[in-house]
Amino acid sequence: MNTNDTSTGTALNQFNYVGSWTYNGSSPGNLNQDDHWTNATGSYYDFKFIGNRVSIYAKKDSMLGKVAISVDGGTESIVDLYSSFTKTQTLVWASAFLASGEHTVKVRNTGQKNALSSGYLLTADIVKTWKSPSPVIARMDSANFPGSYIRHSSGRGRIDQNVNPIQDSQWKIVAGLSDPSAVSFESVNYPGSFLRHRNGEIWLDANDGTAQFKADATWRPKNGLSDSTLRSYESYNFPGNFIRHRNGLLYNEAIVTTQDRSDATFNEVR
Repeated sequence: MNTNDTSTGTALNQFNYVGSWTYNGSSPGNLNQDDHWTNATGSYYDFKFIGNRVSIYAKKDSMLGKVAISVDGGTESIVDLYSSFTKTQTLVWASAFLASGEHTVKVRNTGQKNALSSGYLLTADIVKTWKSPSPVIARMDSANFPGSYIRHSSGRGRIDQNVNPIQDSQWKIVAGLSDPSAVSFESVNYPGSFLRHRNGEIWLDANDGTAQFKADATWRPKNGLSDSTLRSYESYNFPGNFIRHRNGLLYNEAIVTTQDRSDATFNEVR
C-alpha cells in the first residue's frame, strides 16, 4: 500500500506531522507532484499502520540532511539524504520483517548533514506498507557477492551460489526467540532448527528450548552497514557483532573495516 504525504492525521495510514512543516504543492517528480518539508531540528512525522513491513520513499538532493528513522520507539537508524543531483521517489529506508500487527514508523530531522550538503531539509513523500502472510519466507543475498545466498550445508552457515536444493537457502523470518521485537531465522526444510552463533561461528541447530539457545538465535535487523537500503543482522546477546561471511563461511563477529561492513550486508529477497 502506497500512502502520499497529503494523507494527514493521527489515524492509521496517515502522516502525523509534528513541529514546523511546510506543504509544497509543486514538487516535480514526487508522487502527485507534491511533498512536505522541514528544516527544523527535532521536527518529525510518524505513521501508524497494520502490517509487517514498511519502507520510506523520499527525495534525495544537494540541500537535504540526515534523518533518524525508527519503528515502535526502537533504535534509530541514521539515513543521509544528500545527493549531488535530484532523485525523487527514492527508497531511502526499509524495515526488517516485523511481527504482524499495528506499528508506528517515525522519521525525524536530526539537524545534522553530510559535509557536502548545503542544507538540513527533510522531505516527506511516500510511505509503503505490506501485509504479507505470516510467517514470511525470504532468502538473504550477499551485497558484495550478488547471487550468493545465506544457506546451511552439513549444519554450517555459509553463502553459496546456485543453491540446490533451494530450500537450504530459504528461511522463515519469525519473531525473535528471545525478543519478539527482533527476529530469528527458522530453516524451511528443517523446521524447528534456527541459525544461531556458536563459538563465533554460525550454525543451523535444533531449538533445545534453553535461554542460551534462544539468545544465540536472536538477531536485531539493522540498516545495511554498507548500504542503508539493505539489511545487516546484529547479535542479540553480543551487541556489536553481526552475521558476516568470510571465505564463504558465516561468522558472528565485530565489524571494524569497510570490508567487514560489506561482508555483513545482505538483501532480503522474498
